[in-house]
Amino acid sequence: MRTAPSAPSAKGTRPQFIRDAVKAAIRKQEYAQMREAYRQHPDSASEAESWAGCEKFDA
Repeated sequence: MRTAPSAPSAKGTRPQFIRDAVKAAIRKQEYAQMREAYRQHPDSASEAESWAGCEKFDA
């Protein structure tokens, strides 16, 4: 994960910097999990419009 070259030094901004970095890392992991789930179970053109026979999603 790439981060900023240095954390902001102003008082009170470092905690926000850390929160933002943690959120970005979580989001990156969630997107990786979604990509893997779609890779394992890709949508097909025939079933894209119908939810009648959908299977349970398991990530």
